[in-house]
Amino acid sequence: MSELKIFENKEFGQVRIVMIDGEPWFCLADICRALELTNPAMVKTRLNEKGINSIDTLTKRGNQKLLYVNEANLYKTIFQSRKESAERFTDWVTSDVLPSIRKTGKYEANKNNTIIPTVVGSATQIPPLGNWYDKMKLRIDALCEIYDTSRKQLYHLILTQVQGKYSWDYAVMAYINETGSAPRYPMDVVAHFQQLQTEAENIINILLEHAGYNI
Repeated sequence: MSELKIFENKEFGQVRIVMIDGEPWFCLADICRALELTNPAMVKTRLNEKGINSIDTLTKRGNQKLLYVNEANLYKTIFQSRKESAERFTDWVTSDVLPSIRKTGKYEANKNNTIIPTVVGSATQIPPLGNWYDKMKLRIDALCEIYDTSRKQLYHLILTQVQGKYSWDYAVMAYINETGSAPRYPMDVVAHFQQLQTEAENIINILLEHAGYNI
């Protein structure tokens, strides 16, 4: 286990994180406070027990055992919050915290070298087979059930990850040029680009794997 890492945000305060076998574990009390979930004990009952760990942590009151949760349970906790700020918290964790503690992995974002979606000639690279939503329906439905969340919240998490790695404004403009109309939903842009589809599928698969789902 690595030393304790503390991340701070003006809106959400401090969040303590430790690394176990290369994976981040998040202090449940800090997450609940940031999300204004006032009953951490109730939150815990809705989490996967395999993703909860009691870890000795140095606090102002001395060494105490605090509960930490893995990444899958982090998202389950976020999805329990009905606060409008939960989306901003998700943005902060996925865009700043996770990339800063990971040297490799699917969630690493390189903000100084943004990848632009592939363009073939004057037309965007559109998948040749079927509808992406139909293709991903079973996995998306499974995630919503596993994490007890809505499609809207799940899509927001996916979009946050995609927008951290690709030039989103460019993708939207290319979508408009290609289709002749503005996207009705942001996920329509993802479904239009092969590269964005692939990135979204990677994120979905990672979430399923973290939850112990056999894909």
